[in-house]
Amino acid sequence: MTTTCIIPSYNESLRLPYVLTQLSQVPLLTQLIVVNDGSSDNTSQILQQFPHVLLLNHPHNLGKTAAVKTGLTHALHNNILLFDADIAHFTPEEVTRSIQAFTQDPAIDMLVYRTIADKWPQKLVRADLVLSGERLLRRQILTKILQQPLEKFQLEIAINHFMLSQHKKIVWMPFTGLGPHKVHKFGLSGIIPDLQMYLDLFRYRGVVNYFLDLIQFSATQI
Repeated sequence: MTTTCIIPSYNESLRLPYVLTQLSQVPLLTQLIVVNDGSSDNTSQILQQFPHVLLLNHPHNLGKTAAVKTGLTHALHNNILLFDADIAHFTPEEVTRSIQAFTQDPAIDMLVYRTIADKWPQKLVRADLVLSGERLLRRQILTKILQQPLEKFQLEIAINHFMLSQHKKIVWMPFTGLGPHKVHKFGLSGIIPDLQMYLDLFRYRGVVNYFLDLIQFSATQI
């Protein structure tokens, strides 16, 4: 069974080519979609090097959730891989293995890529698992989640809460890929989007419920 990959991208023209080059070598990914979320860099020009990739453009920055929603409306397949545009150090083979595991077991509702290279602060708060932007799930489930009025950075936590509340089967696989933290990408100015992200997360579930979900989120390694 084939899979659609949706890649939201905002000013990632330096890192996106690596992601697309690697994912283009995954035979089970028969549709790659990049949603250019109002980038001010040369993302659109970069995509000319990848004519097999469907490029969708937002006129201005709407946020990751809106980008995924746009991508989903053009998806051809029921298996959806969400993938960030700034991931480095991963292999096509591990993505292939994850899709094979996901498609061969219809009881799995979501497969999360858990990066093995994250630093201990991220592991301490389980960000390597609960905030991973790389995950496989069924189109029907993602469609239901996106019917909520979600803000920019709330997608992953909304997916987690839906899976928990509906008692869905969640599994994870070790992943060598690693995305740079915003402070590393933007310097001190990266602190602001990091704070904005956590404010969005807390607004969605509330501080107490956010940490309850964090504790209760359970996934089995495969």
